[in-house]
Amino acid sequence: MIEIRDYRDPESLTLASVCTLNYEKGYELAGMVRRRWLKWMMRRGLSGLVAYEGKTPVGFFEFIPIEEAPDRIQGKDLIYIICGMVHLWDRPERKRYTGRGIGRMLIERIERVAKRRAKGVVAWGYDWDSWYMPAGFFRHLGYEEVDREGKRVLLLKRFKRVEPPRFIRKDFEFTPIKGKVVIDIFSSEQCPFFISLVSKWQQVVKGMGKRYFIRIHQLRTNRDFIKFGRGMSILINGRPIPLGPMSSERIKEILLKEGR
Repeated sequence: MIEIRDYRDPESLTLASVCTLNYEKGYELAGMVRRRWLKWMMRRGLSGLVAYEGKTPVGFFEFIPIEEAPDRIQGKDLIYIICGMVHLWDRPERKRYTGRGIGRMLIERIERVAKRRAKGVVAWGYDWDSWYMPAGFFRHLGYEEVDREGKRVLLLKRFKRVEPPRFIRKDFEFTPIKGKVVIDIFSSEQCPFFISLVSKWQQVVKGMGKRYFIRIHQLRTNRDFIKFGRGMSILINGRPIPLGPMSSERIKEILLKEGR
């Protein structure tokens, strides 16, 4: 049996600080940073739901009024789904939870809340076979595409007549520093995995000498995301690099290649 609790439950808030995944080892500090961010955002209207099977957390979604969305998105009178997932498996049993209607249960609970507060719900998704925020999942639940940037899609379910939201498109104006390899990091406390990655980049850059210069651009409010026109990202001399899990050795390789 699936039970759903919201972030007002202290245990659920703690689990949400590491995205309800059993990856606490190595993410203790990042989890503390995200928990602080969650509490700050809850004062701005963020809510979240965690699904449990027995005592095991099996998925989560969090949402906020679109005017406060931590993303480069603009809209009004809508609830925005920030992120979430249903686990492909749990450790150590590796029990699969997708395909059992848990994601639908979480989204339908969000929609019931949203109908009392807004004119619709908007979500974003990846338009490929992604385990994380797949656009096809939201289409299956009746959401319609209203904007797109590459493979990232904005999807809307209307309850009432409302102006569709849109992505904000703005090129980052890179400012070079003579004689330096400049690393611009657009950082948010939203994601524990990105927080951990930024910390690793900072440590590697610190050990590579004065030729390498790092700039941190904090993304806290919707205005910050719109100002820069970027989400969480890392650029070297104005060029974005692919994100994902990487070792310190791999980061060093990237920096040496870009610094030639």
